[in-house]
Amino acid sequence: AALRAAGWNMVGITARPASLRAATARWLAQWGLALDAVHHTAVGTKAAVATRLGADASVEDNPAEAESLAAVCSSYLFDQPYNREAVTRAAVRIRSWDALVGRLCQLRLFA
Repeated sequence: AALRAAGWNMVGITARPASLRAATARWLAQWGLALDAVHHTAVGTKAAVATRLGADASVEDNPAEAESLAAVCSSYLFDQPYNREAVTRAAVRIRSWDALVGRLCQLRLFA
């Protein structure tokens, strides 16, 4: 709600296959994630989709994808036990949803 109030459109870009579109929609609904759209793409191609969409920011749990996305928009790597050993140069590690929302709201306020 805070992101929408700050003017963000919310779009998902997932490496889940398109055959899992319905399952993905159910999972998003279960967690209360109301997205404007969900784009299914292959691993390693999220940055191309983000470019096509004109994305301003992204949040990702895959370090390689987060680094790739950082070339086209502000990129945040969501901290998870399985990605803690990864070192990123451009993507910013974020440790909580609250911290992410705060940063994204600041981006809109000071844009």
